[in-house]
Amino acid sequence: MLKMYPNATRLMAGLFFVAGLLLATGSLVSCRRDESIAPIWKRKPADKVYTTRALVESLPDPKKPTAQFVVHHEAIDEFENPGGARGMNAMIMPMNTPAELDLSAVKVGDKIEMDLSVWYAEDAKRIAFYQATRVKKLPVETVLKFERAAPTLGGPPTKP
Repeated sequence: MLKMYPNATRLMAGLFFVAGLLLATGSLVSCRRDESIAPIWKRKPADKVYTTRALVESLPDPKKPTAQFVVHHEAIDEFENPGGARGMNAMIMPMNTPAELDLSAVKVGDKIEMDLSVWYAEDAKRIAFYQATRVKKLPVETVLKFERAAPTLGGPPTKP
């Protein structure tokens, strides 16, 4: 093929040079920080923080990539649902956790008090993100109650 096209080698070298230049330029442009696309929990403080008590059902494990921090939390009567309804029934729920949250003091079966931080979407029609932002181990004799929410303010209670 090179005998038929004597300039093919130079042409190919030129194309590789241009392709490399385009890739490098694109990489530089894409490295620019755009705060508007940063996760919502990094852009602003939580819209609401609810303190609740819970039973630890599972913990993250580096050996098991799918393992999560899962809790069975008590009802959160004052929880504000998108759409105006109040209250969150007791439930088993996987929790997002920030990297700096230390869970080393708790184990499966422990009773804890935790802060559930919630970010609502701009249109307030859905929850954009939630995570456990504080965890404190409770005494073993602590009695947890897993019941329906009994909101005292706002809209209708959450349905079962």
